[in-house]
Amino acid sequence: MKKSTIIAAMAAACALPLAALPSANAADDYKLRVDRDLLQSSSGIAELHRNLDRQAKDICQAEGINIREMSRFRNCKQQVLDIAVEEIGHSRLTAYHNGEEDSVRLSRQ
Repeated sequence: MKKSTIIAAMAAACALPLAALPSANAADDYKLRVDRDLLQSSSGIAELHRNLDRQAKDICQAEGINIREMSRFRNCKQQVLDIAVEEIGHSRLTAYHNGEEDSVRLSRQ
């Protein structure tokens, strides 16, 4: 299984004050594991996107249930996911990420 690593600087991924990330330094780099073999099929692309989403959740770590924290968490997670998809640079993954699921089913790469 081919694996590659994507480095996403948290400072670039989330414009958050340091205090908002109690378990991580905003200047730290975070690594997302990517199984590029999953890019070969529509179901694999969906699985890869779910994996990236889980990893983004781990990076952003929600702390509490209040509205402000949940908003911060969602924004952080979305930004990390956006950066990861952009760094991978695969058109079908990008289409899936942008909600263009028909493009994933109909196109070949």
